[in-house]
Amino acid sequence: MNKYFLRNMGYSDINPVDTGCQKCAPSYSFGYCVRNYYLLHYVTAGKGVLFKNGCAYPVHAGQAFLITPGEAAKYTADEKNPWDYVWIGFTGKISKELDKLADPVFNMNGAIFEKIKNCTEYINMREAYLASCIYLILCEIFENSSCVDNISAIKNYIDTNYMNNPKISDIAKNLNMNRKYLARIFKSQTGFTMQDYLTMRKMEAAKNLIKSGYNINETAQMTGYSDQSAFSRAFKNHFGYSPSAHGR
Repeated sequence: MNKYFLRNMGYSDINPVDTGCQKCAPSYSFGYCVRNYYLLHYVTAGKGVLFKNGCAYPVHAGQAFLITPGEAAKYTADEKNPWDYVWIGFTGKISKELDKLADPVFNMNGAIFEKIKNCTEYINMREAYLASCIYLILCEIFENSSCVDNISAIKNYIDTNYMNNPKISDIAKNLNMNRKYLARIFKSQTGFTMQDYLTMRKMEAAKNLIKSGYNINETAQMTGYSDQSAFSRAFKNHFGYSPSAHGR
């Protein structure tokens, strides 16, 4: 293992704190471990598995995997074809953009990570050099639409299907994502839980339906409630007054 020593420069936007590379032995495993910084590994050869959030994510050469602050994660090299990887850890305001990613594993161009290994050529400006590499990594990630979150698509799906009571588990399954991970990403990007967002869309629709002249029972049915009483309770909890008061 080659681990390169860094100073914590306290850069506000992108601040490198840890980097290195390793050629792993068969079945080599690291973790579980919780960090207070973002950590990216790029697999240059072989394959292995990332374990976090109760899921196992296979990763092979040409792919990167992300571990975010506060996540308990472990990663294990393949028994027959163990991976080699380069890693970079960092903090900073811009690093939080990575919370938008829907999947912790994604394809990347390895050329940038080769540049990271060249950081030993720099002594006084090593951290600044690595910060520039991280900027390039983020540019590539977010220019690749396959890596960007599906939040807008999920919101649109809920907006157009709220009356069918879409289940979060079904949405996650459709996107081939872990339910808990999807819920966390949605909350970080919208400020709402998925259930709260669904309720909000139902209530907005209900308010407009009542205003348009539909009675409470019709409105309940058109917004996906099985009975009028359940709808009325939900409406009052959301707005603070009953649907009958809204219709006056």
